[in-house]
Amino acid sequence: MKNIIIIPVILILITSCFEEDSMVAPYPGDVVTIDQNISYYQSYFDLESSRVMQSNAIGEWDIGFGSHPGSWQLRINSGDELFVFRSSLADVESDYKLTGNELWRYDNSDGNPDSSAFGRWCDTTVYPYQSAGTVFVAGKKTPEGYAAYAKVQLITCDSDRYVMRYQNTGDPEVHTAEVIKSDSVNFVYFDLNSGTEKYLEPAYKHYDLLFTPYYDLVYDIIEVPLPYLVRGVMLNSSHVSAALETSVGFDELTADQVDTSAFTRRQDFIGWDWKDVTINFSAGTASYNVLTDRTYLVKSYEGRYYKLRFLSYTLNGLYGFPRFEYQELGF
Repeated sequence: MKNIIIIPVILILITSCFEEDSMVAPYPGDVVTIDQNISYYQSYFDLESSRVMQSNAIGEWDIGFGSHPGSWQLRINSGDELFVFRSSLADVESDYKLTGNELWRYDNSDGNPDSSAFGRWCDTTVYPYQSAGTVFVAGKKTPEGYAAYAKVQLITCDSDRYVMRYQNTGDPEVHTAEVIKSDSVNFVYFDLNSGTEKYLEPAYKHYDLLFTPYYDLVYDIIEVPLPYLVRGVMLNSSHVSAALETSVGFDELTADQVDTSAFTRRQDFIGWDWKDVTINFSAGTASYNVLTDRTYLVKSYEGRYYKLRFLSYTLNGLYGFPRFEYQELGF
């Protein structure tokens, strides 16, 4: 799990161009622009159909619940500046005042359940899975620091549902909620403010890539790596894998040059670093340069292989809109 020290950054991206009036397509494969700004939206993309299957505003959920029957994994929505702290409270009804010394955590972007902000919150040797009784305090990142958002206490989890108790800041009532699993999606989501369960993902069989904001450690900018709110690409955690090719150009790369043993299902393998960043700390700004020489290889949920490269990160002069081309490799 990741601990957090944050320096706010305003992102300014470098554009690239596209000849819209050309009679011949400038690229032999599909060229796609994600038209919902990934600073504010999550978009689930399917390679086979070449379309976004579903999108949602990043603020629509707070906690994600692993939805497969045996799953106990939880996610916190740090893309919406939400983090959690493992408190010493034994009951969610007990008061907690922020001290400024909290060890706020966000999910490790690699997708490992043990490295999530909530960690291994339950005893998985006993079924149904039983909570250790930990009360988590959720905090919202603000320009002034952190503001208490809610207290959350997981109770139990089985193949059908999660049970939790929670209390929103400023609400005297403690709520009990059941989050019902669905075996067709990777995660079911919950909004603490409205007390509603949400199905924001398409079926896991129907998408390959998720474009989303999230927190990650950024290296090579200053001496000490620091966590930043980045915008990037996650692999569908169900059967989608990827690899990186830098020795052969995108146009020249053919199926017989692909090493299928190099593929990984690490969720953040594509991630955000298909673009270089230069940060002006005194001005609080950053500029990006898309690395068009990086070719990603993706094995889709359907088992088909594609080569993919990013072309730009702007739309109508605004950043936050990944544009990429990809082609199927005939295996």
